[in-house]
Amino acid sequence: MEHIQVKIDNVDYDTICQYYNQHKPSNFNRIKRLNRLEGGFCIDLDTKSQSLDENDNIKQVRWYRRNLITQPMYYSFNNDETKLLFESLKAVYGDDNIFLTSDPIYK
Repeated sequence: MEHIQVKIDNVDYDTICQYYNQHKPSNFNRIKRLNRLEGGFCIDLDTKSQSLDENDNIKQVRWYRRNLITQPMYYSFNNDETKLLFESLKAVYGDDNIFLTSDPIYK
C-alpha cells in the first residue's frame, strides 16, 4: 500500500483540506484535520457504526516519522483519496517535498 512521505516539519491543515475539498469528485466525502495527538487527516465514512469509538466512523491517516499512514486497526483512505491528498500536499509544498512511496516505514 502506498503512503505519503514529506520532507517538511509542519503542514497548514486548512490550506491542504481546502485544496482537497475544492478538487475532490462529488462522490468523495470532505477531508478534515484529524484531532489526535499525532495529527493527520480524516474523512467521514458513509455509514455510521453504533460504536462509541469515533475512529470506527472515519477513514484516517496519521503522522509517523514524516509519513502519513493508517494503523491496521483503523479504516484507511482508498487509492484515489490518497492520491488526491498527495496532489493537495504537492500543490501547497512542491514536488521536492512530498513523495508517494511504498517503502516500509517500520525499519
